[in-house]
Amino acid sequence: MRRNQRALRAIRHLRLQQKKYTQKIDILCRDIVGAHGEFIEKLSNLTFSLQFHESLLGAADICGILDSATGFLRRNLQNVSAAVFIIESKGFDIHFAGASEQFSIEKSRFEKWFTPQVVYEISHSRQVCTLEQMLEMGLQAPPTAIKHLTAAAVPLGQIGKAMGFVLLYRSADKPFKQKELHQSAAAMPALRIAIERIQFVPENQLHSSAVSTHPVNG
Repeated sequence: MRRNQRALRAIRHLRLQQKKYTQKIDILCRDIVGAHGEFIEKLSNLTFSLQFHESLLGAADICGILDSATGFLRRNLQNVSAAVFIIESKGFDIHFAGASEQFSIEKSRFEKWFTPQVVYEISHSRQVCTLEQMLEMGLQAPPTAIKHLTAAAVPLGQIGKAMGFVLLYRSADKPFKQKELHQSAAAMPALRIAIERIQFVPENQLHSSAVSTHPVNG
């Protein structure tokens, strides 16, 4: 009888130890899977950024840089259109280099929707801004347009003085995935550097589709 009790205690102890080991293994496996997922995401962002940077290398002026940047984004983000907002002493410029065939917005609408103060706030936000956040900042897009639109503003890097942002937009039935926004944010410093690299070129030599606006207050 005593032998049976000792055997039962030993069995229960072994089962308890086995359960603890199983739990530890499960935790370890989840950590490994999580770390692998993070690594894959970082590698994907890095690859996207390097390809984006390479697409800018052949551009010799601001127009070529913006054409290359927006063209790359259209090719690599499904059905996306893009506009680049650059802060200037007079306010800001909007640069268009084509739009997605599936969804586009006239330049004149953006001129009405974005005030200098909104552009200033987005550029200084240092994070991707959703359409809802832009509306809170004062975006003046009408509800009839908003219901058909999904958009995100990606600042041009997070180092030094704010320069502007890239507005990504497409149809409301295709909301942006976090992966797309993370990749775009990771690529923006390359665009900022490319723009800064040619800022010494005289203004009369920069041929772009810029739209002058009112001065930024503050």
